[in-house]
Amino acid sequence: MGQKKLDMFARLYVVPQGGHGLSGRSYKINGDGETIVVKNIPAPNSTDKMDMIISWVEEGNAPAKTLVINIEGRIGVKPEGKGYLLCSYPNYPKYIGGQKDQVYSYISSSK
Repeated sequence: MGQKKLDMFARLYVVPQGGHGLSGRSYKINGDGETIVVKNIPAPNSTDKMDMIISWVEEGNAPAKTLVINIEGRIGVKPEGKGYLLCSYPNYPKYIGGQKDQVYSYISSSK
């Protein structure tokens, strides 16, 4: 079928370290092997998720392939402030440098 055709009607977003409830906790060691404080990872806001689905189904406005989840769990598209990227599979958030809790420190990557 191919990714382009699939993207017309489906998206799969994997919440980093998220469990079945779509929220989770960070790991105690970062990518540099340093011990860090464990933090709660906010789940994407339920109202925002429903608004995106309704907009897609009723108005044909597909959600972005890369979303931004801020520290309150609100969904947006501007890569600014604290939070994390939520990428549509097969892409994933790739750390490119900078402060690890800032959205601009990551890009959506497929490799």
